[in-house]
Amino acid sequence: MSGLTEWYNRDGAWLGYFVVVIAVLATVLICIELGSVGPKDLASWLFPLFGTYIGAFLAFRLQERKEQAAQRQAKVDELNKALLALSMQYNHLVNFEQNVLVKYVAPMERLLGLPAESLGSSLDARVNAEKLVFLMHSGEVNLILELSVEQGRYDACLDVVATRCDLLVREVHPLIERKGLVGKPVDEQILMDAFGERIFGSLVTATDQVYQHVTSTVESLLAMARRLHSVAKKIFPDEKFILVGPPPEKGARPLDE
Repeated sequence: MSGLTEWYNRDGAWLGYFVVVIAVLATVLICIELGSVGPKDLASWLFPLFGTYIGAFLAFRLQERKEQAAQRQAKVDELNKALLALSMQYNHLVNFEQNVLVKYVAPMERLLGLPAESLGSSLDARVNAEKLVFLMHSGEVNLILELSVEQGRYDACLDVVATRCDLLVREVHPLIERKGLVGKPVDEQILMDAFGERIFGSLVTATDQVYQHVTSTVESLLAMARRLHSVAKKIFPDEKFILVGPPPEKGARPLDE
């Protein structure tokens, strides 16, 4: 059904024009047969009329084709922009995961070893789900909503990392210096006594959330990018779209496919 609809939107109007032309020609032939229209009439007004009509018709169809091609290309471009944004966000988190998080495994290493390193807010790659509303016409309403949710999940991931960084800078690091714990071996009990239950509990929670959010968002971004790519190829099978896939280092590799 979708293929028939696409054909009609692209070429269906030709059928209507063809029927009109056939009807006019049939009327003219009948008039000639009945003697109502003579050869002079054809030469003086009918042929110029048809020439003008055909010229205007062809110009209109040419412009219509150009507009349809431009609309189609705009949709392809928006899909690739969304895929590129997902790829950049995925790479951003994967680099943080590989270069920072994996260095700290044991609970105490994570608590104090994981530095106050923010993911930053300078990455301007955003998924604009509003630009993809045309997917609704292909039955992909849920995908638009899921893309919005995925963008929110990525933003939440940035916020979680930023919250822990703020906690370290404002409260944890000053306490470590005041309590004389710099460079000394510590355990949970020592930290509990030094920080107090509130700050220690906040540090544990914030650290756990960083690992949970980054890991889960890396997986969900890759899954969403794969799904969007699949839908894009289904709608526009002859076009090329960015494909995000994890190489051995688990980083994203944008591909034309």
